[in-house]
Amino acid sequence: MADLDSISAALEFLRNREAPLPDGVATLLRIAVSDPDITAATAGSTGHSGDTLRRAAGLFSAPNLLDPAAHKYRRLGLHDKALPPELRRRKLSPSQS
Repeated sequence: MADLDSISAALEFLRNREAPLPDGVATLLRIAVSDPDITAATAGSTGHSGDTLRRAAGLFSAPNLLDPAAHKYRRLGLHDKALPPELRRRKLSPSQS
């Protein structure tokens, strides 16, 4: 089943561009690239159409994860208080500082 926290955050981001990063950013990215399985599961869980979910995920992802000026943790989809094990899992490199 889809990570509803992340898609709920993306839907909130449609309304409030200052919303914090959610857990489960990987789910958002899969929806943004139209993964049919995760999109269908999330649509069924939320009651939102796949198109609305893709729009929310895309609008969330671009400014939050792809902006080169964004904080390096945010570009990794992490909170600014992320612990070292989380950073290691995301493979933070010096070029992202």
